[in-house]
Amino acid sequence: MLYKIHPENPDKRKINQIVDALKSGE
Repeated sequence: MLYKIHPENPDKRKINQIVDALKSGE
C-alpha cells in the first residue's frame, strides 16, 4: 500500500475516495 491507514482514525470515506481515484487513474 502506498498509504498507511491509522487504526486510531479510520476514515473509510477518504480511503474509498483514494481507491476510486487510483482505479480511475489506472
